[in-house]
Amino acid sequence: MSNVTQSTDRSFVHQLKRAVDNRQDVLFHFPNDHSVTVLGSQNKYFCNGLSVDTMAFAMPSDYRIEVIDKPCKATEHAARNGRPLPELIWRAAYSMSDGSLLPGCKSDDVIKLNQWPNLTRLSRSPNICRIAALFTARPTSIELASRILVIPIEELFQFYSAASYAGYTTVVNKPKEVLRLKPHRRQSLIKNLLDRFTQTG
Repeated sequence: MSNVTQSTDRSFVHQLKRAVDNRQDVLFHFPNDHSVTVLGSQNKYFCNGLSVDTMAFAMPSDYRIEVIDKPCKATEHAARNGRPLPELIWRAAYSMSDGSLLPGCKSDDVIKLNQWPNLTRLSRSPNICRIAALFTARPTSIELASRILVIPIEELFQFYSAASYAGYTTVVNKPKEVLRLKPHRRQSLIKNLLDRFTQTG
C-alpha cells in the first residue's frame, strides 16, 4: 500500500519548508488582510485570522509571498508573540495528509522520534501518545508499528507525515537524504530594479 498524496511542490507546506531550510523571513498575504508571518531565521510564526485547513490546502494562487530582508512591524510582532514554527508545519502537514503519506515518506521507512512533540497544541489522533511512545523507544517501520499497536495504517501515515515535515523524526534504514530547497525569490521585478539603481547610485 502506497497511499501517497499528490506532490506538495506547490503547496503551502512546501513553501514553509523552503523558509525553514533557508532561514528566511517570509510574509504570506492572503485575501481579506489575513496573513502568516514566518520567521525561518528564528523558527517562529504568527498567524493572523486563518484556519489551519485554509493554509494547508492553499495553493500559490491563493496567496502572495513577500520575502522580508529587514526587520519590520510584522517580523517584530512575530518575534515577540509567535509560536514555534514546527507546530504550524505539523498541523498543516497533518491536515494535508488526511491518512495518506506525504511525498518523501514511505510506508517501509524505519523511523525514530527525536523528540516528543507538544501534543497539547498539535492536531492529534486518539492513539497519538502510544504511537509517539513506540517511535521514541525504538526505531520501527510504519507498517510494523501498525501491527504492533493494532492501529489502522492510515493513522500511522498521518502521524509520520506530520512528524517528518515538522523535523521530529530520523529515518534510520537508509542514508540521510537532505533536500535543500531554493530560497524564495523576490516577487517584484520593479523592486529588483529599484534595488539595483540604489546600489549603483
